[in-house]
Amino acid sequence: MNSTRAARRAPRRGALLIRDLALLSRVGGPGSAEQRHSASKTRVNALMALHRVRDTRQRYPTNRSRPAQKLAFSTFFVDLADAAHLVLPPACFVCGFNRAKVGANAGTPSKRLKPGRNALPSVDALSRFRDRLSLPLIAAPMFLVSGTELVVAACRSGVIGSFPTVNCRSPEQLEQWLTDIDIRLNAHADASGKQSAPVCANLIVHRSNARLEQDLEVLLRHRPEMVITSVGSPAPVIGPLHDAGALVFADVASLRHAERACAAGADGLVLLTAGAGGQTGWLNPFVFVRAVRAFFDGPLVLAGGITDGYALRAAEALGCDLAYMGTKFIATRESMADIRYKELLVASTADDVLLTSAFTGLQTNMLRPSIEAAGLDPDNLPLRGAIDIGKDIDIGVRESRPKRWKDIWSAGHSVSGVTDVMSVDELVARTLAEYRAAATRVQPG
Repeated sequence: MNSTRAARRAPRRGALLIRDLALLSRVGGPGSAEQRHSASKTRVNALMALHRVRDTRQRYPTNRSRPAQKLAFSTFFVDLADAAHLVLPPACFVCGFNRAKVGANAGTPSKRLKPGRNALPSVDALSRFRDRLSLPLIAAPMFLVSGTELVVAACRSGVIGSFPTVNCRSPEQLEQWLTDIDIRLNAHADASGKQSAPVCANLIVHRSNARLEQDLEVLLRHRPEMVITSVGSPAPVIGPLHDAGALVFADVASLRHAERACAAGADGLVLLTAGAGGQTGWLNPFVFVRAVRAFFDGPLVLAGGITDGYALRAAEALGCDLAYMGTKFIATRESMADIRYKELLVASTADDVLLTSAFTGLQTNMLRPSIEAAGLDPDNLPLRGAIDIGKDIDIGVRESRPKRWKDIWSAGHSVSGVTDVMSVDELVARTLAEYRAAATRVQPG
């Protein structure tokens, strides 16, 4: 193996091995300590063998124009004896390779794993709450739209209810929201005898989010079942959230970002594809999902274009475990959206969605009629200055902007499926009927 090829393989091999050992350390099961010890040794031995096979089989193209990258070799002991439900010999000796931060290679990812040769061991991370879902669906976290009413209604209906923590004006209000949601969902469980779907907070992990650390502290006190990170690497928050028992899903829009999120230890990925409302992706969902499935066997969430239960069923067939539905939830009675916004969604179609970077500096799907109503020409929009996510997610700053800018609204391509304003219960019931009907359209054989 030449030095260039070794340099490219080493970081991915070490990252995957460490991540998979971490996954196994969280896998438990019934039986005595001795039985778990034996099963755990079998799992680890199989995993080590898998990585040895992966090392010998993967082939990467050689870029002869680039000099071999230097490697920083480090050895360390990973002691898993104290991990819950996992008994091992005192320590496993693991060799980790880290690419040196040299010149243009600083911070760059290794070459992508090749399709068909890198499937990882499957661990059903969603088993803890799968039986509480009426649909494999997440009511997407939407800025200035997702509030306590929408989250509670979604969770009661068997759909994962999510919201951005920055929808709260302060960490103190976030504390109030989570407490109120917990109280209401617990009361519903007591009255119905059925536990609600999980609540999922969405953390903006970009370095400009001044509230990130405070919001994280609030979440840790409430021990969420699931958290989605957006606009940055999930690495800084994964450790604390895992310690609190949360599954961490990373919102990604490219294969490079997906690989980095995997290496950081994310439990699942939200694939932001072309057609998603608001800040959107650019990859075709068919291509994106299958490309990620080539190197990641954990939970995938498809974001973008989920119009109804038929699309949801198709997302599963494609290889996803869950999907976002956002635009249609904006037009529910429980959302915080202005009634004019909801009515505009009903009146609009996919042809009314405009992709532009004029408002956020990032590619965003916006409603053309709302831009025209603000007195702007959708075909001749002013250029946005420097991107400042910190100000964009600050409710106070946004409220100080001219009113016409506040009434420019976003939507995904699925807006064509918004036919009326309804309750969350009605939307979920309709989607469930479509989802069941979709199963009869594809006959085996």
